[in-house]
Amino acid sequence: METRALHEAAQYDRLGCVQYLLSYGAQMDSLKRADWTPLMLACTKSNLSIIQALLDSGADQTLRNKDGWNCFHIATREGHEDILDFLHSKNSEVWDTCSKNGRSPLHTAALHGCTSVFRFLLKNCTYPVDQKDSCGSTPLMDALRSGHTDIAMLLLDIQKADVTSEDNVGYQALHQACQAGCIESVRFLIDDISLSPDTVSSRGFTPLLVASKEGQTDTVRFLLSAGADVNHTDTMGRTALHIASGGQHADTVRLLLEHGAKMLNDKTGTAPDKLARKDIVKDVFKSHGKIT
Repeated sequence: METRALHEAAQYDRLGCVQYLLSYGAQMDSLKRADWTPLMLACTKSNLSIIQALLDSGADQTLRNKDGWNCFHIATREGHEDILDFLHSKNSEVWDTCSKNGRSPLHTAALHGCTSVFRFLLKNCTYPVDQKDSCGSTPLMDALRSGHTDIAMLLLDIQKADVTSEDNVGYQALHQACQAGCIESVRFLIDDISLSPDTVSSRGFTPLLVASKEGQTDTVRFLLSAGADVNHTDTMGRTALHIASGGQHADTVRLLLEHGAKMLNDKTGTAPDKLARKDIVKDVFKSHGKIT
């Protein structure tokens, strides 16, 4: 009962209760509630006094929950720079941690977009800038997939992150941004970083092919305006029109046809319209006179 109470008091900012329970010997490192310690729960808040009380009583910063997150990682996600600074001052190695799926706090900060926390990590920790998680994603990919171009610039300009690094699927940062439909990041990479809108990955993916697969019509529109080749083919001879048609993305199919997409056969001899299953997609081809 005491352990449960300490978890509750730590999570809900009850400093007096925390101090009272600790004075009666409550177990501060008990892994309850999905393997979260009171310290981990306290790090979801910004109450430094509770965290200090727990650490002064001997709480272990290095314990991890069921997902492999320690208190430093949790505070990173919450965007609490002051908490990170305090934890780091108590244990200068607490930053050196990864979740069970290989994600470091640097990944987490990039994904959540707290620039001040990200700068703190760059200054005080030595994470490999291009470290990949279990899916092959780097912090740069996380930042751009979420539209955090300011963090992406820090990684590219100061840390010299590799913009051509690929995840397990074969997507680079530009391809991931297109997959997510994050036009701000796509524009940043093409206009500011000068990447080609026809950047081809090692597996033959172009940004246009990826955006068409996901039905990200606005992203497709931007790529075409940036000069992307509407008829580029992948290793199977498929164009963006094949991909969009196969995904049943009527609006994307319409846009591609309006920009001159050709009715090419892929290496199996299949034309784009033959991949349309929904009437709404078939009607787009019919309205453009593109039935084979």
